[in-house]
Amino acid sequence: MSENLSLGKKGQYGEIDFSKIRSGIKKDELLKDVDKKLKPVFEQILNKIDSNPNDNMLSRSELEAFFAEVKELAGEDNALSKREGKKYELDGEKMGRKGRDALYALLNKLSALSEDVKEITKDKTNPDVEIIEYKNGKIEKVFPDGSRIITVKNGGKTISTTRDKDDVKTEESVTEGDETVTTTYKDNKKTQEVITSSKHSGITTIKYDAEEKPISQVSKKEDGSIEEYEYIDDGNTRSPRLVKTVKDGNTTVYNYDENGIKIGETVTTSDGKNIERTYNEDGKTEVITQNGQPTHTKKYDSDGNYSDSYSEDNTDVTDSYDNQDRHIEQTKVRNGQTYNVRYDENGNTLGIIVQNGETIEDIANKFGVNVKDLIKANAGKVRGKYPNAYFNVGEEIKIPRKLAADDAALQGRQTKEEAIAAYNEDAQRRAEEARQIAEAEANKPQVVAKGNNGYYVTKDKDGNIRYYDPKGKEISGAEFKKHCPSIYDSVQGIKTRKKYDTVTIQKQADELAEALHSQISGASTNSKTIGLLKTITYENVAFVVASYQSKYGVSLAKDIDDEWGLDINTVKEHICKKLVAQAKVLGVTGIYFGDYQKINDTAKIRNAMNNATEKYKAGDANDVSPEQKSVQRSSAAQIVADIEKAISGWNDIDALKRAISRIDKPEELKEVNRLLALKGYNTDEKYSLASFFLP
Repeated sequence: MSENLSLGKKGQYGEIDFSKIRSGIKKDELLKDVDKKLKPVFEQILNKIDSNPNDNMLSRSELEAFFAEVKELAGEDNALSKREGKKYELDGEKMGRKGRDALYALLNKLSALSEDVKEITKDKTNPDVEIIEYKNGKIEKVFPDGSRIITVKNGGKTISTTRDKDDVKTEESVTEGDETVTTTYKDNKKTQEVITSSKHSGITTIKYDAEEKPISQVSKKEDGSIEEYEYIDDGNTRSPRLVKTVKDGNTTVYNYDENGIKIGETVTTSDGKNIERTYNEDGKTEVITQNGQPTHTKKYDSDGNYSDSYSEDNTDVTDSYDNQDRHIEQTKVRNGQTYNVRYDENGNTLGIIVQNGETIEDIANKFGVNVKDLIKANAGKVRGKYPNAYFNVGEEIKIPRKLAADDAALQGRQTKEEAIAAYNEDAQRRAEEARQIAEAEANKPQVVAKGNNGYYVTKDKDGNIRYYDPKGKEISGAEFKKHCPSIYDSVQGIKTRKKYDTVTIQKQADELAEALHSQISGASTNSKTIGLLKTITYENVAFVVASYQSKYGVSLAKDIDDEWGLDINTVKEHICKKLVAQAKVLGVTGIYFGDYQKINDTAKIRNAMNNATEKYKAGDANDVSPEQKSVQRSSAAQIVADIEKAISGWNDIDALKRAISRIDKPEELKEVNRLLALKGYNTDEKYSLASFFLP
């Protein structure tokens, strides 16, 4: 059956398209501006159509029943003639001409009120819901109860308005971009706004009072956390302030004073703990409770630094942190005893005083750290190089790990002053022990020379010389000479030598050096030169080579080799062997000059030794603070002990070099020289080796 209907045979009274007559039209709207003469009948027809008078509108089912009745009167030609229109019945009676005219007027009014309709369809999910699309783009969804949702697009906005059956607005949704604001109304007043986004799952709900002013806000974040706000009057406006948050199972409630200033917060954690935070002008205090009992108290200053106080194992603990949350200090109090320790920004433990007798390895083992890590953490305070590195006693160092304030390794350690005092006392004790040992050794007969075949010579404290065979049996000098003639000759020199002072020996050495140079630079024979060389004794040999080197800028051995071509054996015979013999007389064994270059080195050493005694005296006269002197002596005494240890086994020259290389300050060198001088050595050169067997 066609949806079109002509009013009159030729449609002279109007054309109706039933498919575009919208439902939900209010009866009041239809009765508006109706001819007074027709209005009574017009209203009767409406009452007949409206099966539910209480809704005051024409539903789709009511319209369809009305259209079906009208179409039946019109017949197959779909034209409702005047005669056919008169046949429309009201209460079982045909209406007549006036009724026809009222019917025509109603149909035209329905058509006029629907003239901007483009299309009417059924909702796919609910056929009882009618969707009306208007020519201007507006879409209206009409529900069976007469309520409807009207959606319009305006620029970048989409506005959907919900009206109830009485045409009162109950909700409005505005979408712009990815955000949608849905407003709920009651009695035409805003009561709530819900803000959502297509980009995330967060949602914000704002509630309003009867004056449409905001009173509260709840924001659910995409991460599942919740923030609750209350609105406070702020002059002519209201501003939100945070009153509650819920995140990761923890609930925080914020407290404010009468002036709106936040004074604290209460946190209930997911595991049942309660945290009370109190704010003041200088910062805040935080008290953590569990089962109603305080467990932690945190106090913050205005810069964000804070302390955390708590109890564990009958100990009161306070941990201090900076504003970057770095642990910088810990204090523990147990049984009236207070323990304290500090940390740097890297978690190293500070304030560790090196104790007397502690090596770097001792410290590393004691505090459970790696030796190399310990050295790296204290690079500016390490003396010497690994594996001979050390710390000065009394030095304040750091441990490359975090130690608890009451760690056992930290207990019982001396202060800087106590450690240095202990070292000085120990050094004095060691010096006295060394003196006693040296005195005891001096009173014993000393082996002053050894032959390659096991024969040897001793000298007691009174200078008496005795000779022994390989079995240790004393023999006569004549018997000894048979087996070791060269050693015997050297020993005879020991017996007959006079006690010359350094000035006299130096003068003789200078004269001999000049004579040798004259022979070397002149036209002389080898025999004369060798004659002069024979006058070099074990006593003046070092002075001669030093004098020659000083006067002529070249070593005596090199001049002999270059000018005369004497072989190395001649040099060894008249210079090297006498140096070796002198060393043996002084009780230093294991020395062997394999080439004459070492004689040149010895000359340099001897030349530097001349003014050593005066330098030691001058060094002691310098003004040095007691604390500096204590530190210098602490380090120097250790170096001297290592030097003596290396000398006692002369073959360990590397150990000797390492010990001497640790001298890196002039003051320390003076102190080393002073201590060596006290022990009978005479040197001011830290690289001197042969100086330890020169008188």
